[in-house]
Amino acid sequence: MHRTRESGDKLRIGAVGAISRLKGLSVLQACARHAARKNLPMEFVVVGYTSDDIKSTRAGLNVTGPYSNDRAQEHIHKAKLDAIFFASTWPETYSYTLSIALETGLPIVAFDIGAISERIRTLGGNNLIVPLAFARNPQMITNMIRIWLEDQKVSTNQNFSSMHELVQK
Repeated sequence: MHRTRESGDKLRIGAVGAISRLKGLSVLQACARHAARKNLPMEFVVVGYTSDDIKSTRAGLNVTGPYSNDRAQEHIHKAKLDAIFFASTWPETYSYTLSIALETGLPIVAFDIGAISERIRTLGGNNLIVPLAFARNPQMITNMIRIWLEDQKVSTNQNFSSMHELVQK
């Protein structure tokens, strides 16, 4: 379900489901604001809805609206995402939404906390686990995601110090 990006297309980073504060809404809003303020070649999309769609849209998030679970893949495909971001900063359990996201074949970004990062780590592949300490640093988050997706110089197999060196450039 990967899209072909044309020159000049922005990276599209999506969150899937009902996104609330506990699911990382403030992180997503901060990343969207930072990307817009710095004119970064990326945008943030919520495939679903948020606990405050008006505030989220004002922050720069593109919110697609509610969907039924049986049509989740269709909605994710329509959003033309480059990666799916689980911005939750609390230790979730299994995560049905992660199962939906994994079915897409898109790369997954998640903080290093709870079952989501454990499942991603176990599965391996081209996914990005972000240190939880960066949750309040939208500059670091957006740089890590952008570098990881654009340059493909960084993978989950590289150590954190390599990633840290890259995002400081």
